[in-house]
Amino acid sequence: MVAATDEVIELVGRAIEVAPSVDRKGAEPFARTVASAIRERRPGTPAGVGLAIARCWPLHPVVASLLGPISRRRFSQNERSTFGFLASRESLGFMEYLDGHPVHWTSMYSPARYWDYLRANLEPAILASPDGHRWAVASEAVERAEAKGAVLHIELAKCVALIELFRSGSGLVPEPAVLKVCVQGSSPAEVEHALSDLVSWKILIERRHLGAYGVFAGSDFDIEGAIKPDDAHFAK
Repeated sequence: MVAATDEVIELVGRAIEVAPSVDRKGAEPFARTVASAIRERRPGTPAGVGLAIARCWPLHPVVASLLGPISRRRFSQNERSTFGFLASRESLGFMEYLDGHPVHWTSMYSPARYWDYLRANLEPAILASPDGHRWAVASEAVERAEAKGAVLHIELAKCVALIELFRSGSGLVPEPAVLKVCVQGSSPAEVEHALSDLVSWKILIERRHLGAYGVFAGSDFDIEGAIKPDDAHFAK
């Protein structure tokens, strides 16, 4: 699974052609942040993963990192679905995004948009798959964010839901450093405040043993908060 994940990143980077005149260096810090998070949590990650992820622009680095794991899910089946996503003109898909946005390093196909794409095009297949229950719980959390929060709250809820659902094999978790680069146009302080709101609204929970956030599953008992500091350290 790990090798396949890295291979998909490499293949996607080769498949996306960017004109030499396009300066995308501004997006490289996003790729470095995501690559650093992956290397910290996934032993054996190739040293060049940051460069490989950067070559996937204008896909956001988090989206590029999750395509491999998602391609292995029952509803997705194989790598062909990844390249089908890149080439198709489905609603909220990659080609539709390219047609509607300027060629500038700030234009990245975000994790929140990829969540919307999956929901619009693949939700029935996901619900019928082994991921169905977890998807339904995550979707309900996103809907509550949409009803109560602002744009930043909604985007963060979608990012947490996407990463948590499909993190297996990616090395990513919805940790603060990753979430701060998932949304553009907001300061780190604004992201922290919005995450605090989502936790207080019981849309997200803090998974202290992972140093990350997760989707609130509806129970009033916070099992993560009940873990003692020594237990949390051992869980790492």
